[in-house]
Amino acid sequence: MLAFRRQRHQELTTLITSHYAERTAEHTEHDAIERRVTDLYTKAVEQLGSEKAAVRLGGLYALERLAQDNPAHRQTIVNVICAYLRMPYTVPNTDAHTAQPPGPWQIKPVPSTGGEGERQVRLTAQRILAEHLKDERTAEERDAGQPTGPRFWDDMRIDLSGAILISFDINRCRVSEASFSKATFTGNASFDKATFTGAAWFDEVTFTGTTWFHRATFTGETWFNKAIFTKNARFNEATFTKDIWCDATFTGEAGFRRATFTGTAWFDEATFTGEAGFDKATFSGEARFNKATFSEDAEFRDATFTGNARFGEVTFSKGAYFQGKDAQVFQPDGHHSWPDGWVVVVRPDGTGFLQRQETVASSANLAGSDVDPKN
Repeated sequence: MLAFRRQRHQELTTLITSHYAERTAEHTEHDAIERRVTDLYTKAVEQLGSEKAAVRLGGLYALERLAQDNPAHRQTIVNVICAYLRMPYTVPNTDAHTAQPPGPWQIKPVPSTGGEGERQVRLTAQRILAEHLKDERTAEERDAGQPTGPRFWDDMRIDLSGAILISFDINRCRVSEASFSKATFTGNASFDKATFTGAAWFDEVTFTGTTWFHRATFTGETWFNKAIFTKNARFNEATFTKDIWCDATFTGEAGFRRATFTGTAWFDEATFTGEAGFDKATFSGEARFNKATFSEDAEFRDATFTGNARFGEVTFSKGAYFQGKDAQVFQPDGHHSWPDGWVVVVRPDGTGFLQRQETVASSANLAGSDVDPKN
């Protein structure tokens, strides 16, 4: 029995010693890998401060490879790339712009703020973000749990506040929180089918070209306060799951056709210089257009208002259209403030639709009328 116990003790001691040695080797290997990652990261960041555009490009490609091979470091590297794009930059042949400082990411300032070389570096930085933030899966594939592609970097946060962005294109990208506050988009900008799973800030942004948010999805709260859309803005079929604040200026056409607003849609004091299209839009929460200004036609044909609608002191310089066979007001007796000259007509099923007041007055005289106007 004593010999057996000694043998078991020796076996246990050997097992523990072997396990400890394996753990030590694992830690040693892990530490070595981390040191190598740190060295590569430091060298790449130093390259971003080079006077030569080719060296800066090399730094970006090195960071891209590092992030692809080391998922735990992806957010840090995305932060660095965003910090580079936030640094001061003058678009060639335009007035100078001042971007916000890079914050905690201590990158040496770019010696030259203009020129074709720096433009190519910035386009490369944008391309890296666009390529690795793009989720190529369809909505059905995501719902079915199909895994993402190997080059997709999931759950990234991006901070491009104050950045000067060139022909920015992140179609089908999927990010968590995103800040573009006070950024300037030179040329066209495309966010078609992009998904923002967290809050998205576009306050005080300037879009100099046509902007697309077609079928974009905003899961968190969204801000477009004081944003300026110099040309057409396309939000057709976009989905806003939570509140959106949009007292923006739309100089070109503003398209929100078939858009879905689940939370409160704040368009108070927004300015629509071109045509505004909200045809077949769905407002499940409160729809607020108090003191908004529409200089051209405002189309709300077949729009659905489930919550309260506020159009107090709104200005329509031309036509305002709320008719349509599919138009719906689900709470005709709610706390609405409709534009002057429009009233809700109640259907037999209790829902309502908007109609011009003079049309309702003539319809009310028809024999057998089954509508009830609500002022």
